[in-house]
Amino acid sequence: MPSLTQLEYVLAVEKHRHFGKAARACHISQPTLSAQIQKLEEEVGFVLFDRLKKPVIPTDKGQRYLDVARTVIREYGKLEQFKGSDKEVAGELRLGIIPTIAPYLLPLFLSDFTQRHPKAKLIVEELKTESILSALEDDRLDAAILSTPVGKTSLKERPLYYEPFYLYVGENHPLAAKNTLKASDLDGTDLWMLQDGNCFRNQVVQFCSLPSGGRAKPGRVSFEAGSLETLRHLVKSSHGYTLLPALATDFLSEGDKKKHVRNFHAPVPAREVSLMYRRDQWRAALIDAVAESVERSLPDHIAVNKPKNYLLLEAC
Repeated sequence: MPSLTQLEYVLAVEKHRHFGKAARACHISQPTLSAQIQKLEEEVGFVLFDRLKKPVIPTDKGQRYLDVARTVIREYGKLEQFKGSDKEVAGELRLGIIPTIAPYLLPLFLSDFTQRHPKAKLIVEELKTESILSALEDDRLDAAILSTPVGKTSLKERPLYYEPFYLYVGENHPLAAKNTLKASDLDGTDLWMLQDGNCFRNQVVQFCSLPSGGRAKPGRVSFEAGSLETLRHLVKSSHGYTLLPALATDFLSEGDKKKHVRNFHAPVPAREVSLMYRRDQWRAALIDAVAESVERSLPDHIAVNKPKNYLLLEAC
């Protein structure tokens, strides 16, 4: 029978697609890792990885073996929950978070979490929604914070808060003259957007009712950004506009808000932000602790229950 250590080694190679990187992640030498995997392959009677491919990939039979190995490691990990006090929050939690939430939410709750739970360790990774869902399914992440719903019945969604959107508009743009706007005011002209693959982009497309393909009307410059901060700086120095989630505007000066931030008429465009994890996730105490720290750290203007005047936009 393979040892748990050997299973961890092969799963590390699957994750990193490279023996050297996997060895470094496991804090051992590459010869040691390679020898243990070769020993396991001799025991099972077939090759787990195609070493001629760059990057290294599992063989067909190897992939099926790795899927079972992942389940074994996950089930064995559940035994850790029986250590210590029932109420103790300890251990490691691999947390994913999408780029349109990470820079605004993480500074709010990380300090609260680390101070209250000194025996817990968060490993946070910023990823797009598609990558997060894949990582949760493959057990490469324990939980994630993202915009929901995403329609994954194998995953549990725990709503954390509801966040309205605002218009961020150039100071001299015609829309800046309005205090409150509606969706029909946004025809796509001068709209700066995130690149494909961002759920926030999908939500902007829905609200602005852009044509199929989700493209704004072309101007003299066509550019799709990878971050909301890039969009904001473009708008500030140009004639265009974009949408921002509420927490992103909290970092702005009062002068910047007065010049550039505008509200929307009800129903106000908004997103649901949730903590997602596998339904059989055994790190319940850690997940609860993250959720509680987030909810404790939210500013007063962010609702933890859905307001009736919000129009929730689909994430995917």
